[in-house]
Amino acid sequence: MAKRQLNRRQFLRTLGLGTAMVALNPMEVLGQEKKIAPASADNKMTYRVQNGTGERVSLLGFGMMRLPSDNQELVNQLVDYALAHGVNYFDTAPIYGRGLNEGITGAALTPRNRSSSQVSCRTAFRVCACSCAT
Repeated sequence: MAKRQLNRRQFLRTLGLGTAMVALNPMEVLGQEKKIAPASADNKMTYRVQNGTGERVSLLGFGMMRLPSDNQELVNQLVDYALAHGVNYFDTAPIYGRGLNEGITGAALTPRNRSSSQVSCRTAFRVCACSCAT
């Protein structure tokens, strides 16, 4: 049997299509059906203990970067879903959502026992409230 030679363009096209198929729907490509697990006592989140404070932080965090800044109700539903599945670590930043993301995150977490959640806020520089030069 003669080997089929692929030129660079054909190779990239074949590779790209295969990658896109797996990325778009990996479970169907692998012959498995997609399942979204409901929140229940059987679904246990893994937690790590934070050094120094002893607080439990979920191993899986919720990145708030791509949340819609104009749909608080949808954000509330997503946060409720995450909390129901044991997520208590939320990542936000001042630059996310044209500067509105931190407020949206706070509005979603405040009525839902904000004190039991860990919120990480990324900044590009360190701000010091003291008189030292840092």
